[in-house]
Amino acid sequence: MSGNGAPTKVLIADGHAMFAQALAEMLDVAEDETGCRGFEVVGLADGGGAAQTAESARPDVVVTEVDGSPWAARETVRCLMVV
Repeated sequence: MSGNGAPTKVLIADGHAMFAQALAEMLDVAEDETGCRGFEVVGLADGGGAAQTAESARPDVVVTEVDGSPWAARETVRCLMVV
């Protein structure tokens, strides 16, 4: 949870759509020890759309892949840092 008691907003930036969707479904139903939802998935994007999605969704956390092209992963992170 974020500091104000609201669920932590998560953006999933991954080029593997099936993995991203499965992770989103797991996070969407995750609850903490008090039974409160701890996460709210605010977007799914591939590396190229992550910065644009982050700008509109304003996530607290971004989960992204780094096992693909190292250049692409660095570029995605660089773009997210500007947002």
